[in-house]
Amino acid sequence: FTEALVMPSSFTLTDQFRTIAELHGDTAWIVDCSIRAVAYVSPSAEAMLGYASFEFQDQLTSGGDGPLALLCGGLAERLRCFAAGDSTRLRVVREFEIAHGRDLRTVPVQVVSTLLVDDDGVARTLVGTIRDLSVQRELAAGQRRFASMLNHEFRTPLSTAPSSAWKSREVMRTRPRASATARSPPRSTG
Repeated sequence: FTEALVMPSSFTLTDQFRTIAELHGDTAWIVDCSIRAVAYVSPSAEAMLGYASFEFQDQLTSGGDGPLALLCGGLAERLRCFAAGDSTRLRVVREFEIAHGRDLRTVPVQVVSTLLVDDDGVARTLVGTIRDLSVQRELAAGQRRFASMLNHEFRTPLSTAPSSAWKSREVMRTRPRASATARSPPRSTG
């Protein structure tokens, strides 16, 4: 860092969470579980996914199968299962692709979310991050292409070498041998 992050004394835990979550370019978000309202969505969400923060709230409120359904969907079921004792719903990590709101492309994302519970164990807030996996996917595709190319380059010579050696042996075996006198230089008699 070339400049320090200034954290005013008025920074709440929510402000601190936002700052930490956004350090690596992730989109942070907070949902109030009791009223199922988006309390915060990073401004970076619009650049990453092409949707304004109010569109996240609309999707959460109306449900449906819109482009943000994967991000916002399943909250009621998750809260119900957690309340029934399913602790696997406390922290959830999912990967999927979302249609970008402005571009004709999809964005591969990883969504990590955690339920924050009160002293009575009731889930009050859902916090999470959205990470764009485009760069990681491109790197992985490049690594696969490189490995495939290496595999092809090494396999082709190695597979032709035994064949060439066999052909050479066959030629040597079937070629008539020259006699020893034919190979010797003529002697002078004289």
